[in-house]
Amino acid sequence: FTTKLLQPKRLTAYVDISKQLLAQDTIGVEAAIRRDLVNALNDKLEATLFGNAQGTTEQPAGLFYGKTPTECSTFADICDFEADLEDANVYGNMRYVMNPKAKGFFRAVAKGQNNSGFVYENGQMDDIPTAVTTNVGENLFIYGDFSDIAFGIWNDLDLTIDTVTQATKGCVRIVINAYVDFKVARGVTLAFGEAKSE
Repeated sequence: FTTKLLQPKRLTAYVDISKQLLAQDTIGVEAAIRRDLVNALNDKLEATLFGNAQGTTEQPAGLFYGKTPTECSTFADICDFEADLEDANVYGNMRYVMNPKAKGFFRAVAKGQNNSGFVYENGQMDDIPTAVTTNVGENLFIYGDFSDIAFGIWNDLDLTIDTVTQATKGCVRIVINAYVDFKVARGVTLAFGEAKSE
C-alpha cells in the first residue's frame, strides 16, 4: 500500500485591459474577459497535464514524464496496445486523448485488408471515444481510464485587480490564481503511444 501526496501549486493567468474599454462597461466585455481568463487557465492546465515536464515544487509532472511511448503503425499494434492495459486489469471508462497529427495518421490506417473501416473514424479510435488536442505532443496519444487521475484544487479562484502595474499604459491588469495538483492514482491505468510509420 502506498500513498500519493498532492500539494498546491500555483497556476496563474492575467489579462491587461484598457481603462477605455472598462469605461464602456458592457456585459459582453465582462463575459469576454472572463472567458479569456478561464480559457487561459484551462489551456495551461491541460498542457501541463499532457506534457513531459518533470515535477517540481512549483509544477506537477506531466503524464508523459519518464514514459517511453509504444510505437503503433497498424491496427494490430493498436489491438496489442489496448490488450496490454486489459492484461493489467484496467477496465472502466476507457478513452483516447491524442495530438491532431496522430489523429491524421490513424485516419489513413485501415482496420484490415478485408475491412473498409479505418482505425480512427467518427471521432473515435477503434470505436473508443477520443479527444484531440494540440496539448499532447506531436504524433503522441494516451489510452486508458482518465478517472484514475486524482486532482487537488485548493480554495476558490483568487482574483486580483491591479490598477498600478500598467497604469502608465492606461490599463488595468486582472490576475487570476488557482492552486492545483494532480497525480495518477494507479500507474498502470494509462498507456502511452506514438503514431509512427513502419
